[in-house]
Amino acid sequence: MEPISIRMEAVTTEGVGEVIGTIRARQLVHGVLFEPALKGLEPGLHGFHIHENASCNPDPTEGETSPLANVTPAGQAGDHWDPGLKGHHAGPWGRGHLGDLPNLYVDSDGVATLPVYAPRISLSNLERRALIVHGEADNYQSEPDSKGGSGPAVACGAWRGDMN
Repeated sequence: MEPISIRMEAVTTEGVGEVIGTIRARQLVHGVLFEPALKGLEPGLHGFHIHENASCNPDPTEGETSPLANVTPAGQAGDHWDPGLKGHHAGPWGRGHLGDLPNLYVDSDGVATLPVYAPRISLSNLERRALIVHGEADNYQSEPDSKGGSGPAVACGAWRGDMN
């Protein structure tokens, strides 16, 4: 399979913002190698996940009085991709949902270039899904929240391409 390149954009409660770079994904014998070329992120580790829908648009939470109080950045991307209905985190090598990827490292200049290896997926799994970079590191557990404590999305890229 030919590698794919996914354009990544900053996301906020107001919507999709500027392009911050790309993530190249290529199939290996076992798994996928993600090669980020991103800038403008906060230094440190960031949760990195495959989400179920190919959308980076925000999603408001129903029933709240303030229009932006509970808007989820890139919320239309849906939950972490979980085709086996595991319902929990276990990290990229565990037996939890397949959307768990290794944390993404951002250097002191706000640049992410270190590759990330996801051993349990194939490149075709990215079709019609979103890649999300979260604001904090993922602890690979389902506590304190369903995102492994990784916080809100800060960047998103959706691949809508056809593998055929």
